Amino acid sequence: MKKFMNFQSGDRRKYYGLCLPEVLMALFVGAMVSTALLWGWRGMSDCVSLMVLERKTQVKTAHAIALLMPKVLNGALGIPGVPEEYQKTFSDIPALGAWRKPVTIVPNNRAQNLGIDWGDELRIVYAVPTANKVQSVFPEKQEVVLSVPPSPNKLRGTTGKAGKTFNWVIFLGASRPLRLKGIRGRILQLSELSEDVASIPVGASLHLLRAAKIYVKMGPSGGPELYCHDVTYQNSQPVVSGIEKASFAYNEEKGVLEVCFLVKHKKKSQEVNTAFRLRNMPLKAEDS
Repeated sequence: MKKFMNFQSGDRRKYYGLCLPEVLMALFVGAMVSTALLWGWRGMSDCVSLMVLERKTQVKTAHAIALLMPKVLNGALGIPGVPEEYQKTFSDIPALGAWRKPVTIVPNNRAQNLGIDWGDELRIVYAVPTANKVQSVFPEKQEVVLSVPPSPNKLRGTTGKAGKTFNWVIFLGASRPLRLKGIRGRILQLSELSEDVASIPVGASLHLLRAAKIYVKMGPSGGPELYCHDVTYQNSQPVVSGIEKASFAYNEEKGVLEVCFLVKHKKKSQEVNTAFRLRNMPLKAEDS
């Protein structure tokens, strides 16, 4: 019979094993290491989640700012900023005249009706620059000759009231925005007095009059989204999803528009603040 163990005194072979305390110690150390690794993994996962949230927030904020920037920077460009002059200029467009100024902030009634805080509604009248320039001006004919024919999709003449923004043109240096009567090739026929036509500088760029409303409302995704309502074409489109709130504040003394977006990604929200200088709006004198 084969021997497995020999405990005779003369046998020098030794047999090793783990006693109970050593086994318990090994289990304890293993548990500690496993816990450390688990917490390290959870910490790394949380860090990655925060990085993803930050990245998604930056992307959504960048899209929202890209929407606002050209409108804000060209807000009130070539447009009267004083309420009385503004309302007189746009008496043909009652919807715009009621805004009283090129840049206004009103409550978001869509949210108030639902008992939700989606922030404010920004209303802005602005000019869109083009590469088309004035080559000559004929005040007695109420005509302006441009370098190239303008696009009929962007400008339309009217023999009645200029009730749409594409019935208007803006030339920097002119007395005010001017009503468009008709287009013949490169020639613009204006419905203005000769002295107003004479104020158009030769070489001035043609600008298009536009207006928009920026606000948050429930979108097709089932959550709140940032919307842009184009007053010219009367259509409202969601432009950035995940914007839960858009708040605006205008400092008339400094000419600064403050903007605050509440951006949501999955179940987490982050507040983002920025500001724009409204360089074309007249500053309000500080009270002495």
